[in-house]
Amino acid sequence: MARAQIGLVLVSWTVAWGWSEWNRPIALPEPAWKVQALMQFLEELPSSSRRTYIPKETSRWSASRRSQQRTQPRPSLELNAADSAALEALPFIGPTLARRVIRFRDALGGFVRLEQLQEVYGVDSLAYAVVSKRVHVNAELVSPLCADTSGWSALRRHPYIGVSGARAIERYRDAHSLQSLEDLKAHPPIGDSLYEKWRPYLRLCRSQ
Repeated sequence: MARAQIGLVLVSWTVAWGWSEWNRPIALPEPAWKVQALMQFLEELPSSSRRTYIPKETSRWSASRRSQQRTQPRPSLELNAADSAALEALPFIGPTLARRVIRFRDALGGFVRLEQLQEVYGVDSLAYAVVSKRVHVNAELVSPLCADTSGWSALRRHPYIGVSGARAIERYRDAHSLQSLEDLKAHPPIGDSLYEKWRPYLRLCRSQ
């Protein structure tokens, strides 16, 4: 009887062990394509998305340098002495607009106010708002015309004087002797407003 019970137990254990071995899950190997796909994905990531370790001291130095660059004033360009290459380096100013600025500057004899830059064809309000922060004007570099000796042809080519203004100056000189530039204000075709516009570009040459 005891042997029968022991045999029954052994048989039960054997059946249980066989059943567990039969139903044991089989570990499948990691497919190689997953690893390859992951490596390819990492290699195709743009460099901006990859985190790079930067030592703290280096990052502090870079931040300090950027701060100093922001606080240092940008060198300002003097409009009356700037050449074409310097003008082209300004925002919104290309080769064509740089030539127009120089042509207008030469016709004037130089800029006396920064706002005159807006009179150049092609310099819109946005371009002026940006460029005006990067340039300045030295009015001492202006080359004025001789109000008492310059001929009609030279006077009429000035953008502010023109044909009618040159004729008015010439007629006044024919009838009067220019003792000072303010004498031109007394001539009705000229008046105060035109005189103030012309004054930076005129001087008396005979008295000097």
